[in-house]
Amino acid sequence: ATNGSGTATPPSTPTPTPLPTTTALNELEPNNTIAQAQPLASDALQLNGALPLQDQDHFRVSLGAGKRLTAIVTPTSATAAGLGVFLTDGRPLLLLSGAAGAARQVTVTNSGSTAVNVVLRIHHSGGSAGSYSLSLAP
Repeated sequence: ATNGSGTATPPSTPTPTPLPTTTALNELEPNNTIAQAQPLASDALQLNGALPLQDQDHFRVSLGAGKRLTAIVTPTSATAAGLGVFLTDGRPLLLLSGAAGAARQVTVTNSGSTAVNVVLRIHHSGGSAGSYSLSLAP
């Protein structure tokens, strides 16, 4: 292509879509009950936490109307970590037991017309004490 003075103009380059940024966080105690749940954004994040014997860690996420959230918990190789999804009043939506070193994944969809708060619970369900990573993706 040429501009008005007869010289060539370079073709325009499309702007690439930016990749979503993943936020890195650490678990904050106390978070052993639903009432103490650590608030998290429903954006992409990677959280690291400790999982002593008999521990439970709770995380609260607001899920917008029509939105979806995928949560994956991955414990260290000798630790079993279960994953649960609850409403903030304590009613369970889903409970998955853990197996040593095995990741657990759940996808929650809010099919309603208003935002809803859900609580993710990670609990020690066997093996030795250890740690875990929790990944959230919209």
